[in-house]
Amino acid sequence: MKIVVSTYHPDGTDAPPAHVTHTLNRLTEMGYDYTVEVSRHNDAKICAIAFLNARDIIEKYKGEDLLLVEDDCLMDIRQEELEKLMKWHQFSGCVRVVWDKKHQTATSRWRVRNRDNLLCTGSQASWFSGDYHEELLKKMKGAQPQHFDCFISGYPGINELQLEKSYGRQLEHYSRIIGKIRKGVKK
Repeated sequence: MKIVVSTYHPDGTDAPPAHVTHTLNRLTEMGYDYTVEVSRHNDAKICAIAFLNARDIIEKYKGEDLLLVEDDCLMDIRQEELEKLMKWHQFSGCVRVVWDKKHQTATSRWRVRNRDNLLCTGSQASWFSGDYHEELLKKMKGAQPQHFDCFISGYPGINELQLEKSYGRQLEHYSRIIGKIRKGVKK
């Protein structure tokens, strides 16, 4: 399994934002061997940066089982335990491993239609089976760039499994999307 931390830097440099250090330290503590990918899409709408970066990462690691971790995500499951969990599920698609909140789609302000799943938002870690990348990339290339969590939970035909519980938490940090501090685990 390839583990990739998806991040960006507002000034376009290769250095991730300061809060990412806490995410990386937590991954190391939990036994993860990871790579950091800094987005090259800083000119995109703020809500689309994670989507575009995820598309680039999935393309780059096409065919490999992939855990995509957002830069504000603190994992609470060790890598070897996660690998056993994914093997047990034997799911071809996207498995939501970490999220901050789940919303009822019928009452959500996102108005996701034709889906039974809840809408997972906030800090994310999602596992993508390698055999699902081609299909997912085709859907991503046909979709308008948007909030990545809304795309996974709401785009028609996405093969998504939401685990019973989240295996991580959100790190408190400044969010460019909402323009203020997102509540979570304090640094």
